[in-house]
Amino acid sequence: VFPACNLACTPCYHSRDANQVRIDGPHTLAQVRAQMGLLRQVRGPRAHAQLIGGEVTMLAPDDHAAALAIMRVHGREPMSFTHGDIDYEYLERLVLGPGGRVRLRRVSFAGHFDSLMFGRRGLPRPPDEAALDPHRRRFVAIFDRLRREHGVRSYLAHNMTVTPANLDQVPHVVRSATAAGFSMLSFQPAAFVGNARRWDGEY
Repeated sequence: VFPACNLACTPCYHSRDANQVRIDGPHTLAQVRAQMGLLRQVRGPRAHAQLIGGEVTMLAPDDHAAALAIMRVHGREPMSFTHGDIDYEYLERLVLGPGGRVRLRRVSFAGHFDSLMFGRRGLPRPPDEAALDPHRRRFVAIFDRLRREHGVRSYLAHNMTVTPANLDQVPHVVRSATAAGFSMLSFQPAAFVGNARRWDGEY
């Protein structure tokens, strides 16, 4: 939806000017509505869809909730994509509406964790994948808290970008992410877009 992020990743697929684009609520909601209308027209009335751009929690919680509602109105089951460096308070504001009433009974999130991501609080430059294990567990824990305190169910996926630099660590991530409580694991090769230095084999 918008290519903006507050972390930096070595194999980033965004261009250098990505963080200069609009990410305000009205613009984002208009774009989501247009995209969902097109998907309904060319792909049919029901399917899953990803709410992804750069970092989805750069959207205000009310705008994020409104985007998910638009997707569901168009017959899509949305999954929000995040780098996982988020707080419980954001999730609470996302699922609760005016007066503190629950407006989202269930949410789906994909948390992206890998050692090629820079700027994470408490771990700005991960030395390896194992160093991210506490962050993976914390991510799952805040959704567990959401269910305990508000009855909001969640489906959590774990994403990891794989390059020659961390390929040998995939087995560890499978074990640690499964033990943490993620329901789905996704391993993606770095896309040959965005950071052109990677195309020459630098990463």
